[in-house]
Amino acid sequence: MSVISFFVVFVILGCNNLQKEYEKMVGKEISFVGFTIPFNTKYKIVNYVNHDGCTPCRLNQTQWNLFINELDLKQVQVIFIVESDSTKLGETNLPIYYDSSNVFYTLNHLPSDSRFHCFLLDENNRVVLIGNPVQNPKIKDLYIRTICERLNIDYSPEKQENPHKNLGVFSKDETKTVQFEIKNSDKEVLVIDSVYTSCECTTAKISKTEILKNESAILTVTYKPDGIGDFYREIYVKIHDEITPLIFEIDGNLT
Repeated sequence: MSVISFFVVFVILGCNNLQKEYEKMVGKEISFVGFTIPFNTKYKIVNYVNHDGCTPCRLNQTQWNLFINELDLKQVQVIFIVESDSTKLGETNLPIYYDSSNVFYTLNHLPSDSRFHCFLLDENNRVVLIGNPVQNPKIKDLYIRTICERLNIDYSPEKQENPHKNLGVFSKDETKTVQFEIKNSDKEVLVIDSVYTSCECTTAKISKTEILKNESAILTVTYKPDGIGDFYREIYVKIHDEITPLIFEIDGNLT
């Protein structure tokens, strides 16, 4: 197994007995028999989402749209296979293919562990990397870096440090709440237009929407688990007259 592959195993699985499952899946050819998908790129990222838990939460539409925008010039196609039908899922702008009979999962003998349900495929539809890039920034970096290296595209990411809190290891039956401080150091009045999150399992409230200069507001974030394993979520605070929102991050591991 390559150094990159081993590192991904460590990131998404940790030191446990799932490493053998990872090694068995890397290099496997994924079949799309029964799906009419217009493949138009050399590389593909496939995210299979079954009906367990909150499907809109697990789709993470906001995060995936941001990630897809980053991949715009990198010749990679993102495909969602969802065990549902369009009437149950609601409106979305993601490239989703519905699979109410769960053919994709059965045909490809995917592991039951959802950590193996998102993967990067090469031009022969063989698995190159495994892991969900919108749930872990290290996996996201590996996806983009690997795609760029294979396509001879220069990859020099800008270093961005967002406020971040690790919630540690806790039970999927627990709810965690953390707080971030937002301080206004520059503007006479910092006006907050809205607060939203990457997933319905994460909620956020701001203590006030107008922050005077040299004063602060408290952003309270509550995370209610919707699965097990590693998780990564983002909280967005839209500032008036600014295009890019402030981004706050939480992550941890559910048992």
